Amino acid sequence: WCLLLAVVIGCVQCQPTLFWASYPVLPGEYVVLAGTGFKAGSPPSETIVTFNTVKVPAAQVTNGTVKVQVPSVFEVDACNVSVDGSNVITLNAPDIWFYMGDSGSYARAGGWIRFFWKKPQYHC
Repeated sequence: WCLLLAVVIGCVQCQPTLFWASYPVLPGEYVVLAGTGFKAGSPPSETIVTFNTVKVPAAQVTNGTVKVQVPSVFEVDACNVSVDGSNVITLNAPDIWFYMGDSGSYARAGGWIRFFWKKPQYHC
């Protein structure tokens, strides 16, 4: 039983998973990433966060969050982020609230469709 339990626990230790990020964030500011599977017991510098292709050590790590500074060399725009090989989420992307077409939730051929969204506004 002990061996089976060790195998099952070993399988549960998977890659981190991201599901939320605080936004909007500007280059040089800190972003909080929420998810599961982070290395909470190890030093923050061992947790690597990737912004597009730039790798940055985390500033703070808990079981469910990672705090990291967005590289100041980035432009003010959307960028992809992952933690230690996790799934990729996009920071500063437009957030679609709802959409409507000429037939309700869809548009007919030749019809119309409208999207209503929230996009971060920056006043630098």
